[in-house]
Amino acid sequence: MKRGVAAILFILVMAYSAQAISADIKDVGESCDPEQEASLVSINDTDGGHVAEPGYYGHEVCVEGEIEYNVRESCTGGETHVFSLFDRTNSHLSMYSTYNYDVCSRQTRAWVDSTCSENGTAVLSVESDNNTHVAEPNHEDFSQQICMSFIEPENVTVELSGLSGDDFYVDDHEETVEPREESWRLLEYPYVVAEENNHVTGLVSQGDFVKLSHPDETVMSMTVSEGSILVPHTEGGVENIERRQDMVLDNVFLRQLSPSFAFFIPDQPTVRVVLQPDQEVEGFSSVLRRDITIGVSNEGLRDGELVINIEG
Repeated sequence: MKRGVAAILFILVMAYSAQAISADIKDVGESCDPEQEASLVSINDTDGGHVAEPGYYGHEVCVEGEIEYNVRESCTGGETHVFSLFDRTNSHLSMYSTYNYDVCSRQTRAWVDSTCSENGTAVLSVESDNNTHVAEPNHEDFSQQICMSFIEPENVTVELSGLSGDDFYVDDHEETVEPREESWRLLEYPYVVAEENNHVTGLVSQGDFVKLSHPDETVMSMTVSEGSILVPHTEGGVENIERRQDMVLDNVFLRQLSPSFAFFIPDQPTVRVVLQPDQEVEGFSSVLRRDITIGVSNEGLRDGELVINIEG
């Protein structure tokens, strides 16, 4: 890394939950992309008709971002009920768990509305929320939509692995820390960093902190429920992280001009201006410091050339 350069990555934790779902109905003969999509259900007619488990009818409802949907008699632990089918084939649909089979998900949820909200994507049209046929999204003969979105995660964990460092530091510990099985959960200023050769790499919480871990000499991780996780890789030692405590905890660090852990961030940054006009300039020939006011006046033409007067 070049001397004098400090790099900071930051992860916005809620960005995942704000991501909109992408859904598409594949025509007869097509199938969902197994690397990017999961088949929600199959339907026999995009203009309205029965619904079945994936692969039964010719039209597949493909959802991008979901790993897999399962059709079960009831959803298992960790799964979310999407809607239910009366039968695996040739079925009506209900948003309630009143039918024989549940369509289950680990990453998405669904609801019925006349229009999907900003974070919701219409995947099918329905006549009602119970005992209904289905059609393609926004079909003119169906008044309601099945809307889907990603389930907002309760917590998000970021892990750094493959680390090497002379020392690892956690806030509230004056000396370096050793790997441990237990996580830290009560910290005034939640961070964990590795220091090596006058550089630090680590994780700093600027949000709702849950826990941080340092299970072995090459791994550190941080869990938050909301906010941001800063991932510094900067010149200097752990004292640079400590100096930014108030700014990070007050949630103003990222509002700074070129935010950095390694270098001093002035409240009033120095601004340098170089004046190289095409016109002749009078009056401004020195360096002005601190707060200044500059007046500019047009002196008109002199020997056919425009003259500008600047006073500071």
